[in-house]
Amino acid sequence: MDLGLSSPRKEILSAVLPEAQIQLCTFHVLKAVRKERVKSVPKESQRQFYSIVHSLVYSRKAMQFDDSWKKLEAYPAFAHYMQTNWLPTKAWWVHYERACHMNLGNGTSNRIESQFGKITQVVCRKRRLNECISLLLTVVHSGDVSCSSLLVCIRLHIAMVS
Repeated sequence: MDLGLSSPRKEILSAVLPEAQIQLCTFHVLKAVRKERVKSVPKESQRQFYSIVHSLVYSRKAMQFDDSWKKLEAYPAFAHYMQTNWLPTKAWWVHYERACHMNLGNGTSNRIESQFGKITQVVCRKRRLNECISLLLTVVHSGDVSCSSLLVCIRLHIAMVS
């Protein structure tokens, strides 16, 4: 599993947003890895194994990542899965790789998902445009959604409706 970012999708992302730095949500990365762990790691080893994966994701230096990666060799099926599906996109999910890019210490998409959820409660096909704008301004003035998030979500919503 590669979080739905198969090779064609990766190529499309790179073509459409060549300058964008893609950063996967740490919570969702660990969740996806936990799903795979159940399939390929014996139950009695899962706690120790998860500690290794956690060290990989939260590595602060390349040497720490390499040391944790070597420990995965004890789990050949999972090591193969990681080599195939996750290592090619290491810069998207390993913390030391992402540290040089602006993210304000945010490793999760929960804030964005929350704001998008609030906006999609207001913007829908059944509402007239003036109603949507009025309601969106109410949400922004309440402080629940930032203006920059609002603009991004409006663009996404317009693209989905079109």
